[in-house]
Amino acid sequence: EDLNGNRIFDTDSEDGVHIYTSANDYIQEITVGDGNWHYVSINILDIINANKSVFQYATAIRLTVKSSGDASGKVIINKVWFSGAAIKNNDTDYLSISDVSVYEDSDVNSNAFSKEYPGLYEELHGDSRYRSRNEYVEKVMKVSLYNTMLSGTEATLSRRFGVPVNLTSYKKFRMFLFLPSSQNVPTNLDFTLSILSNLGERLNFTIPGSSIQPGWNDIAVKFNSSYPVELNGNYIGDMQKAGSLSVLKRVSEIRFGFLANGPVDPAVPGPSPFEIWLDEWHVSESEGLFDKAMFAEATVGYSGELLSIGSFPMVEDPALLVGYERLEGTFYGDLDFKSDKYYTDVGSHFFNYFDVQVSLSRENITPLRNIEELPNNLTPGGSIDNISHELELDFRMDYVPVFHHSFYRTVSVNKDIELTDVDYRYKKVDGYNESLGLGEHFDFPFGLSHSYSYTRNWLYENTQVADSDSSWDLSSQKSSSLNQVHDIFFSYSWLSNMVSANVKRDETFTGSYTPRYETWFSSYTYKFGTMYSPPGMTLEDAILSIRADSLGLDVSLPLENVLGFNLTLNTDFTQSNFQASNDQRDTLAHNYISMSFPFYPAGITEIEIEPGVEREITGDYKKVSETIGEADVLLNTYKYLFMPPFYYINPIRGLGRIKDYDAVDIYKNSSNIYGNTTNTLTTGYFVNTYLGYDNWYIPSSAGVSVSGETKRSGENYTQKRGGGAYFDKLFPFDVESDFYDKSVTLFFNYQHERDYSTKVLTNTFTLETGLNILK
Repeated sequence: EDLNGNRIFDTDSEDGVHIYTSANDYIQEITVGDGNWHYVSINILDIINANKSVFQYATAIRLTVKSSGDASGKVIINKVWFSGAAIKNNDTDYLSISDVSVYEDSDVNSNAFSKEYPGLYEELHGDSRYRSRNEYVEKVMKVSLYNTMLSGTEATLSRRFGVPVNLTSYKKFRMFLFLPSSQNVPTNLDFTLSILSNLGERLNFTIPGSSIQPGWNDIAVKFNSSYPVELNGNYIGDMQKAGSLSVLKRVSEIRFGFLANGPVDPAVPGPSPFEIWLDEWHVSESEGLFDKAMFAEATVGYSGELLSIGSFPMVEDPALLVGYERLEGTFYGDLDFKSDKYYTDVGSHFFNYFDVQVSLSRENITPLRNIEELPNNLTPGGSIDNISHELELDFRMDYVPVFHHSFYRTVSVNKDIELTDVDYRYKKVDGYNESLGLGEHFDFPFGLSHSYSYTRNWLYENTQVADSDSSWDLSSQKSSSLNQVHDIFFSYSWLSNMVSANVKRDETFTGSYTPRYETWFSSYTYKFGTMYSPPGMTLEDAILSIRADSLGLDVSLPLENVLGFNLTLNTDFTQSNFQASNDQRDTLAHNYISMSFPFYPAGITEIEIEPGVEREITGDYKKVSETIGEADVLLNTYKYLFMPPFYYINPIRGLGRIKDYDAVDIYKNSSNIYGNTTNTLTTGYFVNTYLGYDNWYIPSSAGVSVSGETKRSGENYTQKRGGGAYFDKLFPFDVESDFYDKSVTLFFNYQHERDYSTKVLTNTFTLETGLNILK
């Protein structure tokens, strides 16, 4: 790989795992002029096991191409991917497994599962048309026992789940085992079936080898309290439970094995190796559940004066709404929980001057089913309590703002089991999430609008963990954070024109404790009283963690007679990872501008031409000294952002790429930045044409564009250039009818891109059609 862009391969600076195959120090050899695709497959299981630290934190795959002698050319990599069988062989010293399709093996074809159980196979994989359309190929897993086993030895294979799955809503597990007619179960060999949460929490069963018949064998486990096992429809025993948890609630592995209840020789009685086929491991027969959803709402109101003093009205037009909603299981969105929600809205006009609207709500979320019994006096499940109120005050005057206030409080108790290799730990998290907001907005009669909001959000969590090593005594760890957001918006509109601006600051602080959180009243009164106090007043040991500032400006002057104008300017600046001394932090600056100037050429209103430019500059700087402030970064970026059109991607020979490189060298060698610096410049020019003609051969719109991207990360540069063109056409039908919109759209797009760093050209053609039949 050419790491520094000097057109020389860097082969001595790689860190990671090096893969070698056979006697060669390379994976694939390609001769000059070879135009064929080569499929390369590498077994990396052993490499991962031997280099877990590398693969656990891997961020990239590096493919190194090295030429021999003076050879030169191009190597195209289509794609790189990871793959693996759903079933894992746990004991390769005894077992070998392989997926075999019905097209590879005549015996598999003759004894295909789909022929023995056609209805079940179609239920699991779809009908023949569906399978053909999706290129589904029927396979079985051949499992061979090729080594002798000592008494008590077990060799297994597993279907593992990355995240434990909940199977409590099913009634049965089924799998199928095929014993070829040419095979005999070796003497002293039995089969095992296990469903595991982990090694200590599991269900086990041993299937006598003598009970397996030639042909397909149906093995089923019913998910009831005794876990009965059936073989070919006949009861053969119950699974034995180890541990104290509900295994089906958190299944991490289903395991099938070969167990030697005495010395086992695969050749006795033979033939060797001993072979079986496994297929169609699945759960079936969903558990029937009855969930309810209820909703009730009532509104009462009075039109006119409800209360007055003499002729002066005090309360007018009051209205009251009350409601209740209950959602269980599937209606709520979680099978094991239910929700009860109560809410009310109250509104009225007071003293002939202002309207008041108040909304109150409370929701309780509690366990509904599958409540687990845990040992050691531990309680399962959890609950969520949501309480909120909102207040709006409107004086009904043009120059007086409308005021808003809200408070949301969520108290959650989450109790869960976390599995370890052989045991488990109990985890309880008490969470308090509260949000307090104040705001106002107004709309002046002459077109000026304004809004301002200020919100603070507190998150406090107390995490308690217990396990067998701690004798199930809960240890506690507390965390707390505060997020506060100021958001200001202005807009001014006249006729069909509009100008708007938005300024926002979003800050997050971390701390050790949130005071006065215990009850709704104490929390609300304290937080409301300290709303504009420094963060340290409402969060102990408050430390700034993230600060994000954003600025937005939009100008829209639509084309009416001669010329229109559109402008979008966005700036985002984020600071994070502040050091304890506040002398360093990471910064991320993103700036974007887009301008276009639509006009009618020669006053022809059927033709609208819109030339435009868009430009984007981002800067990602690590470990930036406090001596470089936010204004410094933005001003240094703006001078490159606001360069005139064609300053970048300049058509003059010799300037077309140089200016782009200069723009991404911001802070390249700054002595006040101690980490890596990355800059990206993206520029685009476009001309769109909109044609208002009904002729079928004239497009509805067409356009051309030129774009480029230049990026620097440290000392490494990459650059791309591209261009494209498009046209689309709308073919309307039944244009005289206002009741239906019937039309066909046709869209064609071509994009060309040149990557100078990889020396690859990319051409993309897109053709889209659509049929609209809208009422």
